Amino acid sequence: MNEEVSSPGVAKTFGIIHLVFAGLGAVMLIFGVISLATGGSGMSFGGDAPGAEEIQQIQHDLMALPAMKANMYIGIVVGVLMTVLLVVAGLHLLKRQSSGRTLSLAYAGIGIAYTIISVAFNYLAIMPAEMDLYMASGLDENMVNAMVMTAKFKPAFGLCCGLPYPVIILIFMLPEKFARSLTGSAAVTAPEVIPPPKID
Repeated sequence: MNEEVSSPGVAKTFGIIHLVFAGLGAVMLIFGVISLATGGSGMSFGGDAPGAEEIQQIQHDLMALPAMKANMYIGIVVGVLMTVLLVVAGLHLLKRQSSGRTLSLAYAGIGIAYTIISVAFNYLAIMPAEMDLYMASGLDENMVNAMVMTAKFKPAFGLCCGLPYPVIILIFMLPEKFARSLTGSAAVTAPEVIPPPKID
């Protein structure tokens, strides 16, 4: 019984973290919608700085790619779903409801699957076209090389951002001990058995 004492605190901690991450996710979704609606034209790259116009054109052409548009549309839909899941799961965990664990595990599964698929899609479908745009931009060779290196690191960055929290959720919430703490069974003790009186 002692090993389950901290589980309610863990559940509430995850509930708070869920809500914080949901808020951050909502902010990122807003920026994603704005970027998709403006085609990247709302983003500034240094005004009159050398290469700013070329970089702006690259961004515009990149946002016009069908693969990029599809990736962003799907990302927004999945992002909305995962944000809602986090909010509801977080509220349920704060109330120590078992549905909070179920929704959290659903979020973790969707998050891991989507991160892997999205990174693979970016690497196979978007990155080659992005490289071509950089090479044909007419920018300074050093700048092009820097942009190419940044593009190559983006898949790894995506994995580092998308996988840790879902994996942590699985580690903490998959064990049955966590589930029992939410349903309240950990707080229920067996009734005391009173032995019958001895008869001499």
